Amino acid sequence: MFSICVTSVNNYLLYQHGISLIGPEFRQLIKPIDITEVQRACIRDLFQEWEPKILDTEWLDNSHYQSYIVINLCRILYTVIHGVTGTKKTSAEWVKKRFGLPWSNLIELAVNWEYGKKLYSKNETINFIKFCVHEIKQTETHKQMLFKNPGSRIQELNKI
Repeated sequence: MFSICVTSVNNYLLYQHGISLIGPEFRQLIKPIDITEVQRACIRDLFQEWEPKILDTEWLDNSHYQSYIVINLCRILYTVIHGVTGTKKTSAEWVKKRFGLPWSNLIELAVNWEYGKKLYSKNETINFIKFCVHEIKQTETHKQMLFKNPGSRIQELNKI
C-alpha cells in the first residue's frame, strides 16, 4: 500500500517532469498538483505512518526499515521546509547540511546501508523521528493545517 505522500510526490513529479512513452501525456490524465498539497500529504504521512513507528520497536529492529525511514524522513523535511520536491539523495544532503550532527552521521549510515549489513541505529532512528516531528510542527504549513482543520485527525496525532 502506497502512502498518500508517496502518491502525491510521484504524481507531482510525473506531472512536472514525466515524459510519456506510449499514450497520453501524464498532464492530460490528472489535474495539476500544487506543492502545498504535496507538503500537506507529507505532513499527514509523517504523523499517520512514521511517528507511530516510535512505539513499534520490533519494526525498528530491521536495519532496512531504519535506513528506509531515515531517508524518507529527509525527503519529508526537505519537501515541507524547503518548499520543493527533491530526490532522496538531494533531500538527505540538504538535511545533513542544514541540521548537521548528530543527524548527518545517521543519514550517512542510512544512505550507505546495504542488504546484509546491520545498522544498530534503532535509538538514533527513534530520536530522528522525534526530531522530524518537532521540526515539522514548527512549519507554517503544519500550523495552517491545524488552523484549517480543528478537531481533525492531524490535531489528535499532534497531542501524542
